[in-house]
Amino acid sequence: MLKKCLFLLLILVVLGIFATFVIFDAKDHCLDYGGRYNDNTQQCEQ
Repeated sequence: MLKKCLFLLLILVVLGIFATFVIFDAKDHCLDYGGRYNDNTQQCEQ
């Protein structure tokens, strides 16, 4: 039981880190190229 809980927790942590990295990465790339990142549409606007 404990192993199963730890395994699920590990998956959640990895997914959380991955999601955060992807979201911030897209925003950073946008700002690096002098664009504006629209949070509502999740799009980079020039």
